[in-house]
Amino acid sequence: MGKEAKAAHPTDVHRKEQRKKELKRNKWNRQEHKIIEDIKKDPEVALKIIKEIDAKERAHGPTERSTQRKADMQNLYDTLKKKERREKEEAERKKKEEIAEKKKQAEDRKKAQEERFEREQREMEKREEEERKRLVESIRRKREEAEEQSKREEKEMIASVEAHRAEEEAQAEAEERETFSDPEEVKEGAQEAGGVKEKGG
Repeated sequence: MGKEAKAAHPTDVHRKEQRKKELKRNKWNRQEHKIIEDIKKDPEVALKIIKEIDAKERAHGPTERSTQRKADMQNLYDTLKKKERREKEEAERKKKEEIAEKKKQAEDRKKAQEERFEREQREMEKREEEERKRLVESIRRKREEAEEQSKREEKEMIASVEAHRAEEEAQAEAEERETFSDPEEVKEGAQEAGGVKEKGG
């Protein structure tokens, strides 16, 4: 009889009921946590739960808890879809930025290549111009040297001719002096010249 009285003690009964409620609440929390995790992975799960609640409400009528649960599921679904849209928009924005950045990099590389090509072209043209100037200058110097050489040779030839002519004239004068240096020869020459005149007369 003592055991029955102890088992029926109100405090124990209350504690057992609280424990059952706690276990039930913990189980429900674990189930809710699992459902929420599933919904986070796939928001469409929330719509399935809402449809199940609607079916139960049509069969048994709506309750405050079912209405609240539907509202929570709908809010969770809307929140996740908004987040999904934001993430999608953010991903698209980043993708567009990456495409724009790659395009800009490609344009910058192309511009750099064109600038390098133009710079190399200018340098090549400059080198060609310098080479052309050097060639022209070399030709000019060679032409001037050839002209100077020709002038020197011409002067030398003229000098040689003049020297030769002077030498011939000097030799002729010397021969002439030698020819008329003897008086007898001069007299004979004069007589011969006079005889020629007489015969001519």
